[in-house]
Amino acid sequence: MNFADVLRNAEESRLARQALQPPPAPAAIAPETPLVPPPEVIDPAKMAMARKAAMQRAELNLRAQGLDPALYMDAINKEYDRAAEVAALNKDPYSVFGDDIATNVVKAQNAQKQNEFMKEFESKFGVGADRAALPSTMLDDAINSILGEQKTAAQQQLDRGKARGIYNDVGYNAGQQAINTAAGTARSELGALGGGLIDKWRGDLNDIDTNAWDAYQSYTPGDPTFSLDPYIGNRTDYLGRTTTGAEGALRGTLGGKNFFDFGKIGGSVGTAQGALNLRDTDVATALGERKRLNTMNRGLGSQGAF
Repeated sequence: MNFADVLRNAEESRLARQALQPPPAPAAIAPETPLVPPPEVIDPAKMAMARKAAMQRAELNLRAQGLDPALYMDAINKEYDRAAEVAALNKDPYSVFGDDIATNVVKAQNAQKQNEFMKEFESKFGVGADRAALPSTMLDDAINSILGEQKTAAQQQLDRGKARGIYNDVGYNAGQQAINTAAGTARSELGALGGGLIDKWRGDLNDIDTNAWDAYQSYTPGDPTFSLDPYIGNRTDYLGRTTTGAEGALRGTLGGKNFFDFGKIGGSVGTAQGALNLRDTDVATALGERKRLNTMNRGLGSQGAF
């Protein structure tokens, strides 16, 4: 076999192997990129005209509702700024600044002011504020003062009687117990009188609260003239006068009553010690009577028995 035959056989074998192989996959066709037109920018002059027209409508609407435009226009302007920022593809500038923008601003601000008012009202006029301003313990010092004065006076009378020999230990202890019992009764009655006064004062304070609430009921949202200050002033003035005169009011209600009637206390002493019903308010008479009895006893002893 010559060299030409060898080459021919090799070429035939290559062609045979190539025929047995699968055909290559067709090349992927890249998709065509669609042509996107450039965004249309709103004419700045038309945008300015549309915004000006919207501002004018908003102001007219506010005035028609009896609202002060100065309270809302800054916030409306800010919302128009946000609307303009996202409106680059909008072909109609007059649709960018719809009336609903101003309406929503007014609603939001009025709701916020009402929430602020309610917080202020509760903090200054609510039930909790009334109880904090007029607590149940506000007359405790006055009660202790009145009780202390009267009890001290009774205790001093009892101590003087013992020091002068009018009361023995048994009688003195009985008198001390009578004073302590009277003190318990006095504290209970003074507490009831004080509680009645505090309830009355809270009722008066609630009338001021009610006036403030009634005024708010007629308040028009956005009215710059409305204020709680006059009612806060009335409340502060009332609390000042009430707090300053609280003890005097309690003493006036008491009407000069003395819970430690020493006539009764002295009676308890005399009953307990079995002696004459001596009264510390007439010490000289009591001492004279005791001296007379002692003299009589000595006289009987010197005469002897029958």
